[in-house]
Order: sequence, then structure tokens, then C-alpha cells
Amino acid sequence: MKTKRDKFEAVRTLFEEKMVLQIADLMRVFGIKSRRSVLRYMKEMDYIVSYSHAGQYYTLRKLATFDENGFWHCGDIGFSRHGTLLDTIAHLVNASDSGMTSAELQQECRLTVKAALIDLVNKKKLTREKKHKVYVYTSVEPEKANAQLDMREKLSFVEYSVDNSTALRVLLKAYQMLKGHVTPEQVATALSKEGSKISVEVVRQVFSRYNLEKKTPDST
Repeated sequence: MKTKRDKFEAVRTLFEEKMVLQIADLMRVFGIKSRRSVLRYMKEMDYIVSYSHAGQYYTLRKLATFDENGFWHCGDIGFSRHGTLLDTIAHLVNASDSGMTSAELQQECRLTVKAALIDLVNKKKLTREKKHKVYVYTSVEPEKANAQLDMREKLSFVEYSVDNSTALRVLLKAYQMLKGHVTPEQVATALSKEGSKISVEVVRQVFSRYNLEKKTPDST
């Protein structure tokens, strides 16, 4: 019969093999059918829960190699140094000098964040204000929020140098996405999924240069 120590070793070994596990995997190795009991056992291990996939995945903290923004991905499963999706979004927004848009957060987190943002605003953990037809999410602290919005306004007037090849790639992607009837944020997100490092601000400049902004709908 396996001792508690044996079970913990078996769980650690399985984590090292698969990197991430679900609650069913842990129940099987621990030989426990209660989720609550499994999580009580897991408290004795330094584990973290995915911010993606509704927190259905677990890993050991020592196995996660976080990047400079506090993210680690195992395939499409995301883990954050800052905790849940809500906690991660709140941290990113509060740490930003110019607040963040839904598209920017989606690009950073690699998943849809609209529902999470609405929840955070409703819970008064973030505020938002519309700037240039796009909602900018900021801190709930009035002084900090004003500073973030001021910086966002300044950035919107900064001149970006965009080379022709980058502009061509943005235009091609915009054309592919309903012949230009898309927002800069949507194009930037689509390019990001292809591995591009072209920022939202650069895409906005291309849209402005080629007068595409009037052809796009209001953004969320």
C-alpha cells in the first residue's frame, strides 16, 4: 500500500513528465475522489493554477519558466506569476504607464479578455474611458488613472517610423480580414497570432497613413 510520501513522489514525477495536470490526474494518483481533499493535499506542494482554460490545469511552480511579463505557456495553457486571469489583467493595467485596451490585453494574455474586463469594471477594480473610439482601462485610483490617460494621449501623437515592408504586411492582413473593415487592434491581434511583433501603435500609424480609419467600425 502506498504511503502519503509515495503518492507525493508519484505526483511530482507525473508533473515532471507531463508538465501540467488536471484535477482528474491528481485524483487518480492520490487515490482520492474528492476535489477538496486533493486540493488540501496539493497545499503541501508549491503549485500554481492556469489563468487560461478556466483554471483547469495545475503545475509545480518550479517547472514554470516565467517571461519578463510574468507569463509561462505550456502549449496553449497559460500560467501567470500574478495568479488568475482577473488578477493578471488588474496587475497589467495598474503596472502600465498608459493604461491598456482590450486588444492590447488580449495580445498579452493570448486569450479573449472582454468578459474579464467587464467583471473587473463592475467590481470597481478597474475603470475605463473611451479614447479615439477605443476603451482604455486604467487604475481605480483617480490620480493614477489621469496620469495613464494623459500618457495615452501623448502616445497617440507620437510619430512612428514604419518601413514599407511592415506597412505592406499590415495592409495585406487588413485586406484579408474583410478587405479592411477591421480595427487596428484586430489586425495587430491577428498578426500577433502569426508570430509578428508589430505593435498596435504601428498598425494604427499604417491605418492613418493610408486613411483606413474611416472604413473601420467602432472598437470595443
